[in-house]
Amino acid sequence: MWAIYLAAVREKLPRAIVAFDRFHVVQHLNRAVDDVRRESWRRLTGEERSAFKRTRWLWLKNPWNLLREEKRRLSVLCRRNQPIVRAYYLKESFQRFWTTRDRAGPSPT
Repeated sequence: MWAIYLAAVREKLPRAIVAFDRFHVVQHLNRAVDDVRRESWRRLTGEERSAFKRTRWLWLKNPWNLLREEKRRLSVLCRRNQPIVRAYYLKESFQRFWTTRDRAGPSPT
């Protein structure tokens, strides 16, 4: 998925279709969420910081794998409206991509 890889494929195999697998796309999404989490953590103070302490895996774990207590804690954190919440929601909304069916079929290009 790196730009250099895509450029090499386009140069050597101009008619090739590059497919991105779910694992690697989700890996990139999780890295982005974790980067936002770290940056948010640096900006937090006092009570906010203690609320977000030890939450890394809550943001990265699939919602269907969360335990009841983890779901409750994540729900409370999501009400705080920090940048990490937006990153988390974007990551989770992208998960719908994998179950969306394209009625038009593949692009002719």
